[in-house]
Amino acid sequence: MNAEAVAQLVQVLEKTTSGDQNDMKGAQAFLESASQTNLPELIRTLSDVLYHGANSAVVRQQAGVQLKNFLYTNDESLRAQYEERWLAMPEDVRLYTKQNVLGTLGTESFRPSAAAQCVQLIAMVELPRGLWPTLLSTLVQNVTNAASTEIMKESTLQAIGYICQDVEPRCMEETANEILTAI
Repeated sequence: MNAEAVAQLVQVLEKTTSGDQNDMKGAQAFLESASQTNLPELIRTLSDVLYHGANSAVVRQQAGVQLKNFLYTNDESLRAQYEERWLAMPEDVRLYTKQNVLGTLGTESFRPSAAAQCVQLIAMVELPRGLWPTLLSTLVQNVTNAASTEIMKESTLQAIGYICQDVEPRCMEETANEILTAI
């Protein structure tokens, strides 16, 4: 998306929390239309909005919420479809999105961390398939690095907790000791 489209998306995200039902419905309609037109670009741009600290906390949080909504569903009958949709994304979009959500850890002023939840949801799809081999060691490093801020450690521990809760334990066997050390 170009700068004008990003600015429009920021305005739409602001309206997702509006008290005005028409604003909220319009925002949801825009997001749905954008997802049907070019979901990979929407995913990439939502991760950009989440990542960039110049955006307001509300906009960043809503970008994370919308990103989560495109990554995961509570409807078990659709979950495999969401996973396949993520895996079918161009590799560059998946890599870019993962870099952005990881880079967002420790930069949010709100709790729970939307980035931690996005990391978890991507990990649920990719770790069992061996597609994000550096994730857990990166998270452990965020926690154990003396230069990491308390907010970085807190949001990273949230991500680790979410992953441990929802990802098959066999996917974390190699880094189990590191994870326990970090915790």
